[in-house]
Amino acid sequence: MKLSPALSCSLPETNMKRTIIKLILLALPIVLRYGSRRHSEVRKRIRERDCVVQIKLKDNSLGRHYIFKQGKIQSRAGLHGNPDLELEFRDIPTALIFLKPPLRWAEVVHAAKSYLVVLHGSDELAVWFMQLVHLLDTAGLQKGTPMADGTVRYTTNTLGGRAQLVDSRARAGIHAATPGDGQSSRADTQVTGVFGQSLPVSDAARRLRP
Repeated sequence: MKLSPALSCSLPETNMKRTIIKLILLALPIVLRYGSRRHSEVRKRIRERDCVVQIKLKDNSLGRHYIFKQGKIQSRAGLHGNPDLELEFRDIPTALIFLKPPLRWAEVVHAAKSYLVVLHGSDELAVWFMQLVHLLDTAGLQKGTPMADGTVRYTTNTLGGRAQLVDSRARAGIHAATPGDGQSSRADTQVTGVFGQSLPVSDAARRLRP
């Protein structure tokens, strides 16, 4: 697999790339505060946890930690003695792959599978922090397609193919398009696990086509 030039960082470029990482880490809480002021979903997510999150290089030569407490964020340079979650990059090129936009997901996945980045802390906290950061890209965007009967249709990708969910306050249904023969499978009784409960399938869901 051919990776971007970020992985072949030459010595003359090291100081510049290190500065870029410092600026990104410094800007992160500023962007989070801005997103919190503009979008209630970001504000709500930040309030879910009181914790210390640290991002650093493996050799401890560069790092910054963030203190989340009661919906507020504090950012401090240097390393924290006992963070709740720590994101550790092997080196500067690896940090740039994960931190510098736009993300190249093939390189992100390759670096993660190669253990070039390590997470120290609970999986639950790691998922919360990653979702919080990615929420900055999607907050405020319209989610779903309004249907004629007042329901809203959502589409997501799964390992088994495309899945569509139709939801309203009174009813919800799911339609799954399965790969293979092109025929769709339909749930005609109950959908378990949608919003954490069992809900009846709506007529609108039965009318959907893949």
